[in-house]
Amino acid sequence: VFRGTIEGDGGKIIKRGPAVMVFSGANTFSGGLFIEEGGVRISSPSGMGTGPITIYDQAILDTNASLTISNPIT
Repeated sequence: VFRGTIEGDGGKIIKRGPAVMVFSGANTFSGGLFIEEGGVRISSPSGMGTGPITIYDQAILDTNASLTISNPIT
């Protein structure tokens, strides 16, 4: 579980490995979230940053709250 804030213009997050990573902070990074393996669980409306979200085969994006996602998703 990462409870801090991830910020930065152009910075991206690449999730690899079978575990599930949990983002609960208000993140402002703009380079995108790339879920290549395992999963990412979001518990904050801004947990995914402001960039695009790419979910690869066999990867999972999950929420534990009712969220509206405005990021482009592929």
